[in-house]
Amino acid sequence: RWVGWYTEVAAIREKLGLAPGPSLFHWKESLPYVGFAFLLCLVLPTVLRLLDDPTPLLSVFYAFVLLPVGGVMSGLSLGRRHGFCPLFTVVFVLTAKLYTNIADEILIPIAFVAALAGNLAGAAQYKLKQRKGAGAP
Repeated sequence: RWVGWYTEVAAIREKLGLAPGPSLFHWKESLPYVGFAFLLCLVLPTVLRLLDDPTPLLSVFYAFVLLPVGGVMSGLSLGRRHGFCPLFTVVFVLTAKLYTNIADEILIPIAFVAALAGNLAGAAQYKLKQRKGAGAP
């Protein structure tokens, strides 16, 4: 039933000339942020591992500083623009898991919590902005 209603609402919006509603799980809204997730979770660790050959100092810096800060900031940006996008957190964690197979027990929770916290904080700001725009107290 829900799929039928969803397509009917999309058709009504199109006929009225309204902007389309949000996509299912906000997947269309999350697409621009997937590129950043790949850059942060795949390209950057590769470069850092090449640079810190004898000691893993840069890899530790990545795991405990760059990954959480990048996850929070990208989730915050997405949440501010489109509200809560659960798919972003999943994509961010999966890209972090693609590269790291040694320290999964530490990196995956860090990536999950960082992306989810940023997205929830941004979604809260988005809701407040909508309430202020609607004139609600």
